[in-house]
Amino acid sequence: MKKTSLLLLMAIAATAAETPSAEEMRLITTKTTELASRVKALAAKNVDSGLLADVDIYRKAAEYIVRFPEEFATKAFITNTLAVLDTGLARAKELEAGTSSWTTRKGHVLRGYYSRLDGSVQPYGMTIPESYDGKKPMRLDVWQHGTNRTLNEVAFIVQQESKRQTQADQDTIQVEPLGRTNVSYRWAGEADLFETIASVQQRYKIDPKRIVSRGFSMGGASTWHLGLHHPGKFGAIEAGAGYTETKNYGDQKDLPPYQEAMLHYYDAVDYAMNAFNAPTVGYGGENDRQLQASVNIREQLMKEGFKFENPDPLHWTTTDLRALFLIGPKTGHAWQPDSKKESSAFIAKALESADTPPSHLKFVTYTTRFNQCHWLTVEGLEKTYERGYVDAVRSTDGKQYTVSTKGVARLKFDGSGGSFTIDGQTLKAGADAGFEKKNGKWATWNGKLSGLHKVHGLQGPVDDAFMDPFLCVRPTSDPWNAAAAEHGKKSLEVFSANFAKWLRGDVRVKDDRTVTASDIADYNLVLFGDPGSNSVIAKVIGKLPIKWTKTEITVANQKFGAADHIPVLVYPNPLNPKRYVVINSGHTFAEKDFRGTNAWLFPRLGDYSVVSPSGAVAVSGFFNENWQY
Repeated sequence: MKKTSLLLLMAIAATAAETPSAEEMRLITTKTTELASRVKALAAKNVDSGLLADVDIYRKAAEYIVRFPEEFATKAFITNTLAVLDTGLARAKELEAGTSSWTTRKGHVLRGYYSRLDGSVQPYGMTIPESYDGKKPMRLDVWQHGTNRTLNEVAFIVQQESKRQTQADQDTIQVEPLGRTNVSYRWAGEADLFETIASVQQRYKIDPKRIVSRGFSMGGASTWHLGLHHPGKFGAIEAGAGYTETKNYGDQKDLPPYQEAMLHYYDAVDYAMNAFNAPTVGYGGENDRQLQASVNIREQLMKEGFKFENPDPLHWTTTDLRALFLIGPKTGHAWQPDSKKESSAFIAKALESADTPPSHLKFVTYTTRFNQCHWLTVEGLEKTYERGYVDAVRSTDGKQYTVSTKGVARLKFDGSGGSFTIDGQTLKAGADAGFEKKNGKWATWNGKLSGLHKVHGLQGPVDDAFMDPFLCVRPTSDPWNAAAAEHGKKSLEVFSANFAKWLRGDVRVKDDRTVTASDIADYNLVLFGDPGSNSVIAKVIGKLPIKWTKTEITVANQKFGAADHIPVLVYPNPLNPKRYVVINSGHTFAEKDFRGTNAWLFPRLGDYSVVSPSGAVAVSGFFNENWQY
């Protein structure tokens, strides 16, 4: 959808918002208070946290729509909020009595979990077929929804609990993650999807080899990026419409080099090669602008050397990989029924062989955040945001590996071990073998690293720190400079507000003086202020690659006045190098990006930056693979 259209819809939604009457608000407040009290009492009794989440999602839905009253988009949202609270209270009373009827319900049912990311409770919708008996593993389809600018927890719950028909012969479970609403399942939305899958696997008997990623529109964009970034996690992917790159779809021209490089983090087209590793369907309507998403992937695959046939204008097929690209005839932004049937049949057929692990992998990544493909893990790249490629063939008995690489520094292979020929070198190694390249030569590697290295979950940029549990640390002492103090205060306020509104959770916040050893062990620390005002910054600043005094900031051999500049940084925490430390930043994109197209939710700052109080960037760049300039 074009940016102007999205902004127009936002404007319409804002002006159309309803205001609950005094009596309606009294009822909402009374029921929310009662439900919150019951949830608290159940928690005190150590009720199973999953079941508690199944109740608490209703409390959160009501609290958040009241917190953001512009989300009462129509009169129905007021009625629905009261209905949501009634359902939550009914579930709470069941739990108090030691029952939970919804856990065995067939058809549509809403469930929830507590996120490790921020501690928030998050809902997801399930469709359980009548054929499910809890004895044999069942296929799981992970459905990713499209953009809905009036979507919030109340709307999601009402939609998921509506009395919709399920197919009598359905033999799959479907789950729809909320995905933190409209962020294209990026960042906290991506974490939500995988946390949802984990929650479902704990509660239902799921066939791990037959988890299918499916979505349309925004969900199609999400399916492309999640399916291609994590090719070993899904038995198949089916992406309808959406987008697969940022610059054209998001109208992002003339980006600075450091932003241009970071487009490789989420742009799915760069990872098109990974369709080789999972059965893939790409779809778009003939009259839909978003058909371009699947065209981008197919054309990139053709550039990679895969041959496609075009037997008719609506089909692109290939025998080089398990892929099918469909075009819905005379169709706009929707699935054409015959195309949908063909796609479903293709996926069902492909999943028949899902129990047999692939013997040949072709894997591409630009960052170790996305580094796994079936039995292969890329443990290190030669340069982040430049293409790393592995072509690996494993013999039927799993003892012979023939591997070629480009741009890769460290590899690991799951399995019993054997003979490995890597870029022409032959080496012997045991189970779960690791290899490291130094000075152009490969050698066996025990998995240990000396010093700092960019590795999975510790490779930047700043926004990556919010893909795992994090803690914001505010200052309590006198600052060195007013500019840093004001910037830190504003950055924390904006981050907290945007995270709540757009990512549907509250960031954890502590005073610097109260940070504990367990906090340092468990969280990425996000520090605001300067070494004068924040005691945790003072503890780590001497071990960071920046120099920061009361008068001067030195970054990458460039000097800036401390009175009117602020450093922004992501780096392994000197107090716990297995976690990040972030200085003076939340997400690097802004509220206008959340309000616009979700294609705008890409990183704006590199590993290190210096900014002015107005936010103007004086310098920004990346550390190398050893976290050095």
